[in-house]
Amino acid sequence: MSDDLFVMIRHVVNNVNAQTVVQGELLRDSIVRDTLSKVAASTNDRAIPDVLHNLERYITICHHQSYPVSLIQRECHKIFLR
Repeated sequence: MSDDLFVMIRHVVNNVNAQTVVQGELLRDSIVRDTLSKVAASTNDRAIPDVLHNLERYITICHHQSYPVSLIQRECHKIFLR
């Protein structure tokens, strides 16, 4: 994925309307949780490095501050205990 795509995503998730909490989460947090949940449930181990690389880029470019630590801990715990 190109950096331009992540810059566009950053503009979307940081938009005032995207700051609305839905089911207790901001859109930008939901993207992290959903991606980590899918990695934890994945049976395609070859795809996981690419997904995690893109997630790292998303966090670096789009969501590099103020993400809930509990979100990361909970989802990573699922990945490493599978």
